[in-house]
Amino acid sequence: MAGAGRCCWCGAETFPGAGWGPVRHELASLQKNHNFEILEDLYILSERVVLLRIKTETLPPPLKPQDNIAYCVVTSGSTGTPKFVRVPTQCILPNLEELQQIFRLTADDRIYASASPPSFDPFIVDVFLGLRCGACLVLVEETIRLDGDRLLRVLFDKDGITFLQITPSLLRRWSRTSLESIVLGEGSPLRCLVLGGEPFPDGLDKLKKSGLRIFNIYGITEMSCWATIEQVLPGCEGQVSLGTPIDGSVELELRDVETAEIVDLNSTEYVRGELYLGSRVRKCLVDGEQGMLESEDVLYRRTGDLVELRADGKYYYLGRCDDMVKRFGVRVSLEQIEQVGDRYQELTKSFAVFGETSHKLLLLYTAIDKEFDEQSLRQYLRANLLESHHPDELLQVQSFPLTAHGKIDRQLLKKQYFDKADVDTSKNLQDFFAEQLLKLLGIQLNFSLKDHATKRAKLDRECSFVDAGGTSMQAVQLVTSVQDQFSVGIPNLIGMLLDKTVSLKEVATYLDDVRCGSDPPPSKSTLRIEVSIKFRFDMGKCIDATPTIFKSVKRNRTIVAVGSHSHKVIVLDLDSDELVSELVLPDRVESSVSFLAETGCGLVGCYDGLLYCFDLWSGAIRWKFDSGGMIKCKALVGDSRIIFGSYAENHNLFALDLGGSLVWKLSIGKKGILSSPISLSNGTAFVATLDGSYCSFATADGTIQWSGKLESPVFATSVFVACSEAILVAEVRGLLHCFSCLDGSQLWQISVNGNIFSTPTVIPQTDHVDIVFGCHDKHLYCYSWKDCASHEPPE
Repeated sequence: MAGAGRCCWCGAETFPGAGWGPVRHELASLQKNHNFEILEDLYILSERVVLLRIKTETLPPPLKPQDNIAYCVVTSGSTGTPKFVRVPTQCILPNLEELQQIFRLTADDRIYASASPPSFDPFIVDVFLGLRCGACLVLVEETIRLDGDRLLRVLFDKDGITFLQITPSLLRRWSRTSLESIVLGEGSPLRCLVLGGEPFPDGLDKLKKSGLRIFNIYGITEMSCWATIEQVLPGCEGQVSLGTPIDGSVELELRDVETAEIVDLNSTEYVRGELYLGSRVRKCLVDGEQGMLESEDVLYRRTGDLVELRADGKYYYLGRCDDMVKRFGVRVSLEQIEQVGDRYQELTKSFAVFGETSHKLLLLYTAIDKEFDEQSLRQYLRANLLESHHPDELLQVQSFPLTAHGKIDRQLLKKQYFDKADVDTSKNLQDFFAEQLLKLLGIQLNFSLKDHATKRAKLDRECSFVDAGGTSMQAVQLVTSVQDQFSVGIPNLIGMLLDKTVSLKEVATYLDDVRCGSDPPPSKSTLRIEVSIKFRFDMGKCIDATPTIFKSVKRNRTIVAVGSHSHKVIVLDLDSDELVSELVLPDRVESSVSFLAETGCGLVGCYDGLLYCFDLWSGAIRWKFDSGGMIKCKALVGDSRIIFGSYAENHNLFALDLGGSLVWKLSIGKKGILSSPISLSNGTAFVATLDGSYCSFATADGTIQWSGKLESPVFATSVFVACSEAILVAEVRGLLHCFSCLDGSQLWQISVNGNIFSTPTVIPQTDHVDIVFGCHDKHLYCYSWKDCASHEPPE
């Protein structure tokens, strides 16, 4: 009725409008803020009923009679902004016919139809299935539906429900004991359990009684309602697949997450991509779409889900395409963390939440036992997760907030745990550090009772952070937590943690002397200038690469080239604002483009491990070289050499001739190279790595001139200061070093109150040079090096 532009009625729990959310405000307020008119507010048989009329200007275009719309619902918003979906009879009918046969529903069944709100299409399926087979539909009032214990007693008495379609989050409201003894136990009337809308939970099959059939069902509202199904058979081990198409009209297609291009299913043993669902028959009208039903072509809809097609020919859910976050420069999958957490036997559910501003990663969980040993969970996570995926905090909760559609509400959790502006300084800095160290490595520093100070604990206090098992990633994680908690910069902390000669006891003593609270604001002046956008170009995904400019003397044109995570590399004309060429590579691009002036070619590294040489004017690939690891740095181009670093395990520094043939390769340190190599004087160059190793080398044959190692990684590209024959190297732990190009000796160093990821900029002045760089403490620093020849430190 809503889809037809007429009036509709609803109970007190839902209303048509912004997401069909709960009615919790006064009617006058609702009428003012939403696009509907209240006609009546009355009670019928003690139930509140509100009669509304939706304002026609807010509705999709009028329906054509031949569209034969069965019903209209609103999406949950998991694939984007919530949308109105009008579902034709030809779309839902094949679904109902097949599901009735699969579930073997008869007039003797009792179907619980209140598991989902009326605005969620599984509710429609429950009602229609009951009407088709003449089954009994069980509906309960809102107060019972929200009370897990009362609902359990109502649904599972001796004449209880036989069919239950529900989300895993709603099922978890009942304890493991209740599930095992009542819902899935031998005395349960339930004979068919269908779980959908979220990933299938682990271990459920082990709790069920004999004769109970359990299904994993999958689909999207835009192709209402279900598309695939898998029966979970007894003894099923490992992850449950998404199953096979419910009816013959459903088609599954894998597409690249970045480019949306169809994935070659024959390329490897398993392939990954975003799943698209399509059909010639089962088509819905989303928002204002018109003319879709008349076309005989397959209409594909994106699911937003990342899936993997494995050797058994089945599709397996991996997570949402948008659940990847960037933490300390590393991509982290929240879904992967949750999957590992859910496999821990003592947990009923885990859920990962990431704060984009604080970079904190929380793992919230519900446990079987309230007296849960959190430290054992931390040890399990450390053993089963990549270092970059280790949570900062583990928090036990009683339950998870759910959306109106029965799914865990991630946005609400982020607001609850991250949208807090106040800094909590109630804890002593030293005690907070000890608390974080205990969580991170299981090491106890503080002992209020003598009998707690065991021999093992004393030994831990005397060893260094690295000797205790700490890594550079954990050190950054620990320092960030401490600095964010107390709003204070501690520049020496990361260096002390990574120094094997500094004990944890000494670090704790150092922290006891650190002054907490915000630093006084620096003096500043503002120069106001106007900046206007000359042109812009949409590259589809995040751009981490720095754009580079090239002036072609032959063509008398100035161009800019840049790559992005969409796999694209584009070349634009700065004068005409026109697209000169475009190159699409197999993987992400974070490397800046270098230029071969004589040949009119560009060089760019890719996540697939290849360095590509391409024609700037046509985009054609001239040659490519496989380094064996991701390439994120910019290639250094000399008279006869191309030098670049990679993340390859065996060798991470390569030199090619201008035709792309290998001349030499080296292994510098034990980790990859993000910082771009730089040219020095007299045929030498310099490079630093992610484990802090650095060296000067001859570009001709790779001979090491001198080398050294810092305590923390180098992310930023180093800078050559020609006037003093010196190199500026920014170390992550907040130190800017100045080394001599001749022998690598340290001339001076600057310490700031935060991590440095920014490449320094050197600005020559009349009688000095200015050194400018950004810091993680939210400050921009400018130092004046007045006498470069004397090697005095800048001010």
